[in-house]
Amino acid sequence: MNKYSIKSYEQGFDEEQARIGFEVANSWLWPLAHDEQDLKRIHSQPNFDPESSSYCFDRTRIVGFISMSLPSPESSNGSKAVLFVPRCLPGYEETSDLLIEHSLEVLRKKRVRKVEIQVSTMFKNSSALLESRGFAPSQDRGWGYKIYYSYKMLQNELGVDARNVCEVKTSEEHDESAELATNWYKKPKDWCKNLLDEWHATGEVITHSFIKHRGRMVASCMAAPNNVCKDIAAMYFVYVKEVEYLPPLLSGVIHGCIQKRCNTLIVDLINEPRSYEDVYCSLGFAKSADWATYEKEL
Repeated sequence: MNKYSIKSYEQGFDEEQARIGFEVANSWLWPLAHDEQDLKRIHSQPNFDPESSSYCFDRTRIVGFISMSLPSPESSNGSKAVLFVPRCLPGYEETSDLLIEHSLEVLRKKRVRKVEIQVSTMFKNSSALLESRGFAPSQDRGWGYKIYYSYKMLQNELGVDARNVCEVKTSEEHDESAELATNWYKKPKDWCKNLLDEWHATGEVITHSFIKHRGRMVASCMAAPNNVCKDIAAMYFVYVKEVEYLPPLLSGVIHGCIQKRCNTLIVDLINEPRSYEDVYCSLGFAKSADWATYEKEL
């Protein structure tokens, strides 16, 4: 692979990085990529380190890139960095190995002691590549710690009565929903509220709904389309105090997805929601992707 060269981030790389990111992500079950403006915003932050993003060139053309989250300068020598899966154009998949090895060299020079990366079955050959570089699944977040279930709209409506499902409209309802969302995100209420506000600001929310029982909100969720493929939607959070509220809540979401002409709905099951897998299966959702965190001592 001597024909390739690697460079750290330089101003002007953003447009091509965004293009490659979107092209690669389009093949994933849940596409995830930053647009050019997002990248410029990230790369203009005062604490951005150009060495945290590396680009593989075939002569003068960028054909792949990898990014990482570096520990803060105040961290101890036992600090941890987080790598993100390389994005390489079709025909240049071999450069993934080159980008990972370069990233590990950068981290060693920065005296980082440990690195981790999240992988999924929706990323082609990612686990085999990492294992060849000495990575291994984390003991507490190995395969299956997080899974994706999906529902295809060709199956049509769920056929579950959703008349008790309402849309969040008032500030009080928004506040109550954010409180329930803390159980999903494991973050403070203000953090959850700000995140929900950001999604509403996009104007693309499919549904932000809830169920009340005896005057109290007992279930809530939000669904919105993917930023790369608008015909794919996801549950950005879903929390129910009792399992009986899950089917009507999902029925309302799927109805909204059909109205918005989305083809697929993805739900991310991690932590306590894993206990509801049988409910999703009974409603026609199918297990679609496994996740694992791989790690390596440097």
